[in-house]
Amino acid sequence: MPMKKSLLLVALTSFGVFQSHATLSFYDSFDYTTGQLLAPINDTTGTPNPGQLNVAYGWNWRYAGAGAAANKPPGIASGGLSYPGLQPSTGNSVLFDTTQIGTARIQAMPAAISSGTVYWSGLIQVGAVANLNAVNGMLLGGFVTSADAGTLPGTVGAVLRIRQSSVDTTAYNIGVGMNSGTTSGAGGANVQFDSVAHAVAQTVFVVASYEFVAGANNDIARMWINPNLSDFGAGTPPLATLTSAPGVAVADSSANVLAFNLRNVNTVGTPTGVLFDELRVGTTWADVTPVPEPAAAGLLGLCMLVLVSRYRSRCH
Repeated sequence: MPMKKSLLLVALTSFGVFQSHATLSFYDSFDYTTGQLLAPINDTTGTPNPGQLNVAYGWNWRYAGAGAAANKPPGIASGGLSYPGLQPSTGNSVLFDTTQIGTARIQAMPAAISSGTVYWSGLIQVGAVANLNAVNGMLLGGFVTSADAGTLPGTVGAVLRIRQSSVDTTAYNIGVGMNSGTTSGAGGANVQFDSVAHAVAQTVFVVASYEFVAGANNDIARMWINPNLSDFGAGTPPLATLTSAPGVAVADSSANVLAFNLRNVNTVGTPTGVLFDELRVGTTWADVTPVPEPAAAGLLGLCMLVLVSRYRSRCH
């Protein structure tokens, strides 16, 4: 094969390799209209009034709550959140109105998963924490079993919580729980918080997982908070920041998971301006910690420079 054609094949093959990426079960950049709710409060049954449609996957956000103004789900805020090492956000973000207690959920996988490990990741930014509970804080999201409209979910798995920091009342901690309960017992505490005092207005990257373990009361939830960029896209996850202790006193969340839930909560605190963005769900660590792809034009240009350089060297 002539040198030029050989090098061109190598360049284009390399281009294809760099363009490959993990396959997500679900991704949402919340590219919806600012000011709208994720799902309308009259969406209380199977099909009539679905909420925001994720076009790429063909799934709607559905309402889960009791209806009425006091039970509105989260809405859409203008502008997205970004984090170094992740692809820039292309949409808006979720705004938690913490005077409400409604929820919205969306199917996040083609079929319910009841074995192995399921991961989710997202970006969170908290605006103020003056009135936030400093014990178990507030539950913002996690995995649920139903993707349909209906009542508030009975259980939520691999939950995301925030609470006011005990060492700095102007900051907050981030936590995970295997289920949505807050009780502790002989098997260990369900909810685990980090000790970092996260500053308000700071964007934090959170990854969580729910691992199904055979038997009862022994599933495991883990969380990684601002994981190292060098671990993005890795074949295996690094050591978790937090692990919700498994054991007989900590009930499994559910027999399977199908959807992701985002919930407004006013019972344990009212921080303002809580934003959530860039939701990813997958069955591997690499799915939810993607390494940004190089720009196509720039990568192709680099390949062509290599081609020209090697061809010139051969000619000389």
